[in-house]
Amino acid sequence: MGAFDGLGVRVSAEATPLPASGPGETWWVWACPADGAVGRLHVAGYALERHAIYAICDNCGASFLR
Repeated sequence: MGAFDGLGVRVSAEATPLPASGPGETWWVWACPADGAVGRLHVAGYALERHAIYAICDNCGASFLR
């Protein structure tokens, strides 16, 4: 979150935290459509506005709903 200015604030405003992970629980990682699939989208929470997973690109900092 610290790699991009304001990212932590944006995630806090747009998503709720994920529940604690249990044994054997996995999360998907997607290729980022905004930066030519260089970055990977990592789950950062649940979107507040829609029933979706909130994901952040580790390369460009863009956020997406999945």
